[in-house]
Amino acid sequence: DESYIMPLISKITAASNLNYTFYKTTISTYNILDEILLADKGCTMDYTFGECPNITNTDNLELSNKVKSSVGMFYKNPNLTSAEDMKIKVNGSTSKMYQDCKKLNIALTKYIVKSIIQIFLILSIFILGLITF
Repeated sequence: DESYIMPLISKITAASNLNYTFYKTTISTYNILDEILLADKGCTMDYTFGECPNITNTDNLELSNKVKSSVGMFYKNPNLTSAEDMKIKVNGSTSKMYQDCKKLNIALTKYIVKSIIQIFLILSIFILGLITF
């Protein structure tokens, strides 16, 4: 339950290393980052929310250029299904950020297939329109 740790989190100032901070916890949202003041020189967040089963989306995630690394940030989150409208300005590596998020991979695959079908339909209509003229 985040309510127990919020009084502690709000006291963090100038964080420079959040690696593994919430790794394998029951935290349910990444929004807790909004309460943490990052160091001016930057902060690393490698595997910060890795293997957190209660995080289901990272929609609207914003990571500023104060983040120096976010390697594996959401690694192996078993219930993560959505990652839309994100703004990632990390001043370093973001590799493996969503590695082994199996449900997210399935959701992305479905989105890609749906997009390809829509493009095919639009092209078909365009081609049929050219043929009839």
